[in-house]
Amino acid sequence: GDGAWTVFASARAGRAVDEAPAVDELAAARQRCTRAAPPDRLYDALRAAGLELGPAFRSVEQVAHGPGEAMGRVRLGESVATETGMFLHPALLDGCFQLAFAAAGDLDAAEPPFLVPAGIGRMVSFAPATAGVWAHVTTRPGASPGSMLADLIVWDDAGRRLAVVESLRLVRGRADRL
Repeated sequence: GDGAWTVFASARAGRAVDEAPAVDELAAARQRCTRAAPPDRLYDALRAAGLELGPAFRSVEQVAHGPGEAMGRVRLGESVATETGMFLHPALLDGCFQLAFAAAGDLDAAEPPFLVPAGIGRMVSFAPATAGVWAHVTTRPGASPGSMLADLIVWDDAGRRLAVVESLRLVRGRADRL
């Protein structure tokens, strides 16, 4: 081409201070997400929807869900676990986003929807993430038909917030158009 850049996304970065939540969010999420599912069921559903993930992106180790929400243990794969210098590794964040698929509906559906992340309203990182985190996703309908919004909280093993993602916009798509 002509060497011109095309802007697909923009962001602002700044320092954030976490305000301590009034309740133990991690424990509360565990109490609501009581339907445990093996991670293979999540990845089988993603495959049935048209998304085949390689080993570096199959990072969900545990998943449990309830109506409109899911939580799970997410860990970086060995192939990327040694990469350093990031607050929240992209593969780890992707694993957290995968939980939105479990929150969106039935992991046993014959034809699960193919959901594509299309935007983030706000993301705040409070502390660097370790190789393994806990994540909780809640979903709600989006502004347009076929879309959904998800909010995400990421914690370390001690229950300290590492990151918050608000209004992750997911749209129904087709894998053959990626």
